[in-house]
This record gives sequence, structure tokens and C-alpha cells, in this order.
Amino acid sequence: IACVDCTGHGVPGGFMSTLGSLLMDKVLENKIFKPAEILTFLNDEVIRTLRQHHDGPIQDGMDMSVCLFDRNKKTVEFSGAKNGIIVAKDNLITRYKADPLPVGGSYMRKGKPIDRKFTSKTIELDKNDWVFMYTDGFLEQPGGPKAMCMKNSDFENYLKGTISINKDSERSD
Repeated sequence: IACVDCTGHGVPGGFMSTLGSLLMDKVLENKIFKPAEILTFLNDEVIRTLRQHHDGPIQDGMDMSVCLFDRNKKTVEFSGAKNGIIVAKDNLITRYKADPLPVGGSYMRKGKPIDRKFTSKTIELDKNDWVFMYTDGFLEQPGGPKAMCMKNSDFENYLKGTISINKDSERSD
């Protein structure tokens, strides 16, 4: 499962979404199933396709998280490009951070390209655990009486409330 936030608004964002979808098809055609390998493949393909090897006019990319669930082992393998995940066990929320660079774009440090190595984490799950994938768009959306963006703690409380509501509805069935 992938949760993707493409850079750009309007036509550029739509273009990146289309490109990302087409490249995900190539991931499946090439039988790439490890989350970190998926991010590496997508990164290389976005850079190649948009000719981002050097600073150029198109520097768009994608922030994303990729999860591979193994129902037999009761695990999820996670890799993220700027987008993390949250796992809720009972009422305990655990954040799993992503690697700090996006998929695509020409990123330099001291005039040299940054070598992007995406890492994976394997997380053991229990039967009633929840895995939340999200983008920064949720947290950055202004709302509430003061039209403020949501803090991480507010977001976690919101997720806890979602879990509680679901547990209550399961009990009444």
C-alpha cells in the first residue's frame, strides 16, 4: 500500500500524480515488492524521466510511504520518503519516521548530489493494531475556531478518538 503526496498544484500536481501512477505500474511489472526498493526505483525513474540529474526547471517529486503487510507473520514492512506512519496498539501511538528526502528532485549538499538510500523498518503487529498512513496535507490544513494547523499531538488524539469510536461501534453490533 502506498500513500503519496505529489508536489505541485493544478497541472504540475496532476502531472506528477499521473507519472507516479504509471511508475507504480512499472514497479509491479518489475516485481519489486520491498518498500525501500520501491522508493529507490521510483526515485531513479522520476529523476531519469524528468531529467533532474542537474538543477533544471522541473524539480517536482513525491513524498510517500510504502507498506508491505504480511498477514502470516503479522508484520508490516515500512519505508518512507518524507512521509512516516503511525501504529496504534491499544491506546499507545508510535510514530515511525521516514527518510528525510522525497522521491525525485535534484537535491544537492555542498554542490554534490545527495545519495538517497531509503531504509525499511519491519514492525510486528497484533490483531487489533491500526496502521495510519498520511501526508502533511492533513496536518497543514487550517481548521478549528482559530483556523490553525493541527499539531502532532492533536493529530494523535484525533486518531485515538477514531479508534475509540470504531471500538464502540464494534461492541454494539
